[in-house]
Amino acid sequence: MPEEEAKTKKQLIAELQKLRKQINQLKALESEFKAIEKELRNSEHQYKQLFEHAQHGIVILDADTGHIQRANPHLLKMLGYSHDDLLGKNLWDIEAFIDTEKSRAAAHHLKQKDHLRYEDFPLETRNGRRLDVEIESTVCKINDNRVVHCNIRDTSERKRLERELRLVATHDAMTGLPNRTLFRDRAQLAVLHAQRRKRKVAILSLDLDKFNTVNETMGNAVGDNLLKAAADRMTALLRKSDTVARVGGDEFAMVIPEIDDVGSVDKVNHKIVDAFRHHFLVNGHKILVTISIGTAVFPDDGRDIDTLINCADKCMYYVRSNGCNNYKISSGQK
Repeated sequence: MPEEEAKTKKQLIAELQKLRKQINQLKALESEFKAIEKELRNSEHQYKQLFEHAQHGIVILDADTGHIQRANPHLLKMLGYSHDDLLGKNLWDIEAFIDTEKSRAAAHHLKQKDHLRYEDFPLETRNGRRLDVEIESTVCKINDNRVVHCNIRDTSERKRLERELRLVATHDAMTGLPNRTLFRDRAQLAVLHAQRRKRKVAILSLDLDKFNTVNETMGNAVGDNLLKAAADRMTALLRKSDTVARVGGDEFAMVIPEIDDVGSVDKVNHKIVDAFRHHFLVNGHKILVTISIGTAVFPDDGRDIDTLINCADKCMYYVRSNGCNNYKISSGQK
């Protein structure tokens, strides 16, 4: 009996030690679980903060139906909707997205793949304002449910600044006309088209006669407004396919593409000179400023832009040296 009692006692001690070990393991697991739970709460809190305070739109969709589950405040403000307006609706059916080719393509794309990105996506706010946005969407799993996480960034202001920078780089700030750089680009393009179609292109060099006298006697403000008025008068005389550019102080240039013959070139020159024989009314002043024009024609006077521009400039200087208020078409014309 004592031996059996001793054996039973040993077994109980062993079982107790085993239980203690299991308890310690459970405590360790409990501590690990609490740490994970805390980390999840922190992650959830951080995500909620990011979601609520993000400076771009975020919308969560059901991946199968496209129905909106959540939309952050920035998206609601961006589009002009309340959360109730969007909740449960299909993203592609709300007015901001509806009836655009890209919306239909995006909806189809997300059914085929798990990621899409559009850098230039058109949206319309509830009050009808046009937005340019960047959309990036990713399909992921949350609690075993497939959802689409969409980031929507308004790029309208950035694109506006880009357009302004392009305008500054290619246009004259005072008159709004193309500058020398854009003039050369359009002249080159016109020549390339003319080569293929076997047509002519006229390059005109124009200079306002005695413009400096206006600046000296009436001031720069009057001179500046006179340049704008002259630019407007030239533009009004041309076709939409033609280009008039300001390439210097009172120097202008024109590209007249798709010309059939020399007679057409002559008519353009005559029309411009005749238009500048009428007074301008600027800042209450009646001002008469005539114009001198030199013209070169592709391919008669040259086959590259520099040759044509130089030829037109020489013709214009000849007119200025011989009384101004006239035009000359290069002697290369037969």
